[in-house]
Amino acid sequence: MAGAMALCGPVYEFFRSSTYEVLYDAVQHLRIRSVPISACHLNAPIGFQAQRWFLRAILGADWNNRWVIRFSLCNATRIKMPATTHSFRPPSKILMMLEGRRALTEFGAFLGALPILNLVPKGDGHPVLVLPGLMAGDDSTLPLRKFLEGRGYRASGWGQGLNRGLREGVQGRMLDLVRELSDLHGGKISIVGWSLGGIYARELAKMLPDRVRSVISLGSPFGASPKSTNAWRVYEFASGQSVDDAQDVAVAPPVPSTAIYSRTDGICAWQGCVETTSAQSESIEVQGSHCGLAVNPAAVYAVADRLAQREGAWKPFDRRGWRSLIFPDPSLGAQSEKCMRNT
Repeated sequence: MAGAMALCGPVYEFFRSSTYEVLYDAVQHLRIRSVPISACHLNAPIGFQAQRWFLRAILGADWNNRWVIRFSLCNATRIKMPATTHSFRPPSKILMMLEGRRALTEFGAFLGALPILNLVPKGDGHPVLVLPGLMAGDDSTLPLRKFLEGRGYRASGWGQGLNRGLREGVQGRMLDLVRELSDLHGGKISIVGWSLGGIYARELAKMLPDRVRSVISLGSPFGASPKSTNAWRVYEFASGQSVDDAQDVAVAPPVPSTAIYSRTDGICAWQGCVETTSAQSESIEVQGSHCGLAVNPAAVYAVADRLAQREGAWKPFDRRGWRSLIFPDPSLGAQSEKCMRNT
């Protein structure tokens, strides 16, 4: 639910500026902060360690001067709730406070990884609508949209300013935009949504399945109670609505859908961002922050890989080969979940 750029002021202002080259120089001098996961998650750090190596190779960070963040994923206990929506403990306050710094680091990694990311197969030119998170606008998705345009897609922002929730008229304008893009380009569109934008994307696909080709969500807590995030109060303030009135949106859309999430998300409980695996739905885990997901090199690669598939020929993400070093095995996630239940 929460892109929560309001909680990441420096990052939001960073995305608003066009002086990426200058800020990249600053990011080059940042120390990468390592985040040792608790013993519960230590079965899965092959992907985590590989991504640390990847960032180190790009940014040349000094790993002898690390800031260790200690926290336990095993404390995220599930509370039984009716229907398909569950309530999870929100991420720790430490993770939340470090969102801005971690997102800046991911942006620096994104810039440094562009030569590698540009090796991803180009798309077929179909339109892609990119929706921002809570209290964020099209400026926040500009790097991702520019990258997708470079891969041949017709990427569009949502054009409604800051995302302050589903206020009057927001849903209608999004539906009109989907129809407009579909008619303009003579075919179905894909929708990529970051955080709250991912929940919008899924619901739009349910309303207009004949217009939507695929959906990709980035850190979107569609499977959890709104209070499983650290931004539910921000949502209530921005939208003027109570999260207690929120409807269950856990059901997957009737189109191919991919949920990209991070266990070290500092805004949303990661368990609520995971899609149920089916013939046309999947989840892809990356290591990173919430506010940096749209520029996280691994997440951007996964988005481009998913969009490059031919219409009607959707297949699950292939983790074989070198990808296994970057993208954790989902079966290890099941072991962590078992650990949490036994804690």
